[in-house]
Amino acid sequence: MSRISKIDFTTKLQMLMRTSVLKFLGAAIAALTVSTLAHATPIGGEVSFSGVVSWNTGNITTATALSFGTGANTATVSGATASGSYAGVVTQNVTGGIMSGTAGSLTFDPVLIPDPATIWSFTQAGITYSFKLGGPIDIARDTTTPSLTLSGWGTASITGYTDTAGFWSLTSQGTNATVTFSSSTSVPDNGMTALLLGSGLVLIGIVAFNQRKRIAA
Repeated sequence: MSRISKIDFTTKLQMLMRTSVLKFLGAAIAALTVSTLAHATPIGGEVSFSGVVSWNTGNITTATALSFGTGANTATVSGATASGSYAGVVTQNVTGGIMSGTAGSLTFDPVLIPDPATIWSFTQAGITYSFKLGGPIDIARDTTTPSLTLSGWGTASITGYTDTAGFWSLTSQGTNATVTFSSSTSVPDNGMTALLLGSGLVLIGIVAFNQRKRIAA
């Protein structure tokens, strides 16, 4: 009888320890999830601009740098196409960065100068929006149309949000010096799926470990 009582006591102790560990890990995962969500709000959505540029060679098929106009030719953000984190943005002039026409020119061939380069920024309702380009960039020229498309990756920033990687493109067609610029970002996973999967494997491992100990006892 004493042998049976000892086995029974050991089994109950192992079950109690396993339950306690599972509860602790469950609470830790929940706390970490809430903390991650509270401190990381990534940017998602799309915003576009249009503006008038000057090419350093006077021709988009040979240009290696560009600069934006000022005054009536200052680039503007399009409120009609803004989405996601940019929803609610209204059409207005760009007030900072290369596209404002007050921050110098942007060299894109053979390398990006400056790098990184704040391409645009503006403020509405106390919220500042901006985007920084970073090299390398892709250059697509068509001498027949003619047309020029620049594209690459950069960093989007909005007051109250976490800086987020985003894709951008700048396009100009024909002899028109007007260009369109668009950038888009998507909300990343932030590793949360991997975190939860990893935690699940830990829980399964602890359960399996305790079960093996029970069988051995």
